[in-house]
Amino acid sequence: VVENEYEAEKIINKAFQAALSGRKGPVLLDFCSSIWKKEIDISEHINECKFKKNTINYDSVYEMLKEAHKPVVLIGDGIRQAGVEIQLSKIINKTNIPVLSSRGSQDSGRLFDNYYGYIGSHGLRYSNYIFSEADLVIALGNRMAFPLNSESYKKALENKKIIRIEYDRREIQRSILNTYTIKNDLRSFVEEFNFKINCSSNWTDLCCLVKNKLMFCDCNSTVDFLCQIFKEYKDSDFVMDVGNNEFWASKAYELSGVKARTYYSKSFGALGCSLAKSIGIFYKNKKHIVCVTGDQGFQLNIQELQFISREKIPVLIFIINNKISGMIKDREKREGYAVHTTYNTGYNDVTHIGIFDIPMMSNIPELVYLAPTNKQEYLAMIDWSLNQNLYPVAIRAPRNGVFESEYAVKSNYDDLNKYIVTQEGSYIAVLALGDFYQLGEKLCTEIADKYNLPTLINPIYITGVDTDLLNDLKKNHRLIITLEDGILDGGFGEKIARFYGADDVKVLNYGLKKEFLDRYNVNEVMEKNRLRVDLILEDIERIIK
Repeated sequence: VVENEYEAEKIINKAFQAALSGRKGPVLLDFCSSIWKKEIDISEHINECKFKKNTINYDSVYEMLKEAHKPVVLIGDGIRQAGVEIQLSKIINKTNIPVLSSRGSQDSGRLFDNYYGYIGSHGLRYSNYIFSEADLVIALGNRMAFPLNSESYKKALENKKIIRIEYDRREIQRSILNTYTIKNDLRSFVEEFNFKINCSSNWTDLCCLVKNKLMFCDCNSTVDFLCQIFKEYKDSDFVMDVGNNEFWASKAYELSGVKARTYYSKSFGALGCSLAKSIGIFYKNKKHIVCVTGDQGFQLNIQELQFISREKIPVLIFIINNKISGMIKDREKREGYAVHTTYNTGYNDVTHIGIFDIPMMSNIPELVYLAPTNKQEYLAMIDWSLNQNLYPVAIRAPRNGVFESEYAVKSNYDDLNKYIVTQEGSYIAVLALGDFYQLGEKLCTEIADKYNLPTLINPIYITGVDTDLLNDLKKNHRLIITLEDGILDGGFGEKIARFYGADDVKVLNYGLKKEFLDRYNVNEVMEKNRLRVDLILEDIERIIK
């Protein structure tokens, strides 16, 4: 606490020393409000923390290495903080020792030839198996912050010896089963220790076999999708949020084989942190950002959306909408109570319905919000967004299945708010946005059978109006129908209705009523909002008459 201006320099200096010594990390400085407006002279020099070098005898460690048949090196983010990633990887790669990591340092693991993934309660099956089978673990830059009362971890630690390099006094005091702790900073250890170890080929062969056998366990369509995205955009930085989305992203990153930098919340569990982190990471690295977040975390990001739009920060946001706080639900179920959701469903909950995005995001200046209708269009939009620097882009991922494009998909979306006419007709035009494009196709087929061939339009852009096309429709159209998978108030359809407000053209908007839907039946909601072909045809007939 800084209580007056006279002690400010001394305390600030002390804070820097604490932040840069031992295990490096943040220090909180609390300034009393009484000195906020005071002038304080601070010298430019911050006293550097002098690290006291210890003379360490490594004989016991060498003896353990000599006796080990199944050694592994367990790395953590500490190797990055210590600045020894490259140096350590060059040394370990000569030994053939298998390397495991924490989930937060899996990108550092890419530097090691014998890397076998990340361990933990959300770790990879083959990584956890290799860790459980190892008879010696050398922990470098890894706190080994296991839940010590966990029976599964106790069992995994019983059959092995652990060598831990640690300089933080509080960490050294933590008791971990079968652990031999060396009090030293990591950089000094890497420089001093002789890693000339012969690792048995039987052990490395077993590690390879297990990895190949279990590589694709626990995969799902989300993991497969993110894996493809990571491969396509391997030169971007990947930023993850909190929740099941980050676990799927970690698995996808592992499968992708790319070497991009990854950023996680780690133990802080800050829901909605990914977009804020993306801003800081962009200013540091000046690279495109791929931001992976969940449907709940994204609801906390209205200020960040405004900022990236104003500053035109090139971040591509993937919202993994599983309509549930999965981790919270699982914990509540284990602990025997349900506050956030219900035991049985947890889906379609009022906190996760995700139908308010169109009014919210389509009205943010400078943000381009796109609505793909098929797989090819989706991938083309992603590709364009990461290869341009003019706008921040959000893409509304299709959720109604995977459809192949029946028309040529454009690759450049620089010419904003230009819709695509996929079927030319007259009198009636249907603007079917994103997920509801297939509904628009079905509607147009029925209109053609009952009346005449209508015009079908894929708007693509949620954030703007194609004034040239809409003006052209006035020539031979008298009824415009809009379809959108979101609430009508402030949505896409209302923009079209406002455009034709002074004209002799009628507009029918179809979407959802502004309300909270809790554990709803989709078909019932569609019927209630007249989002069925037969009900829309009834409305058309009333207007035409």
